[in-house]
Amino acid sequence: MSVEAKLASLEHAESALVFTSGMAAISATLLAHGEHGIVCLGEVYGGAWELMTRQLPTLNRHTKFLKANDIEGLKQHLATGCSLVYFETPSNPLLEIIDIALICSLAHTYGAKLAIDSTFAAPINQQPLTLGTDIVIHSATKYLGGHNDLTGGGSCSR
Repeated sequence: MSVEAKLASLEHAESALVFTSGMAAISATLLAHGEHGIVCLGEVYGGAWELMTRQLPTLNRHTKFLKANDIEGLKQHLATGCSLVYFETPSNPLLEIIDIALICSLAHTYGAKLAIDSTFAAPINQQPLTLGTDIVIHSATKYLGGHNDLTGGGSCSR
């Protein structure tokens, strides 16, 4: 069984793609699904923040950053046709927790997809796809790989 099939199985996903790093998985997801705007909720890994603030705008992928609890702001941006909501839960580095089911419901009401970086929870603690998420991302360099055993990333979807 391939690494992709095993990761998909752990996440109860239809399929998975593996990448050379977690940032590669994040980049591919945001590029593929953020064409009509990205809303980023809460705190995120510095590399992801850098990607969304500096590199993606040059490719016409724009991100609006909101506090994790700004539900009204999220509704406003979703109403403009934003295509992707992205967040980490637990977040890096503050371990902020966001209500996955609530945000999934809102995103889907407006026709947007939801991508979650679930690196810090790992599939043993949380399977976001079972709560309605469209895409779950992992940096395999962290808990999936046991720290310093490998560098990689994954993106799973239903």
